[in-house]
Amino acid sequence: MERTIPQVKLKPGTVREARIFLKEKGISRPLRIDLRFTGCCDASLGLRVDEIGNSDLYMQADGLTFIIAPEVYKQAY
Repeated sequence: MERTIPQVKLKPGTVREARIFLKEKGISRPLRIDLRFTGCCDASLGLRVDEIGNSDLYMQADGLTFIIAPEVYKQAY
């Protein structure tokens, strides 16, 4: 089964800024794309550091790994 994320578009500079942040913090784990709820507005997507799960979809970009749960991907994309 193909587990790569078919469509994720990153704004210019996103990967560079994420790499700088992670390097400053000494973090080398993947970034999870996840749903966020603020309580007063619509849901949005956010990033957090996490481990890759067995069913996660993933994408490599300039040395970073982005992961997302299949059910989150279906809701968001």
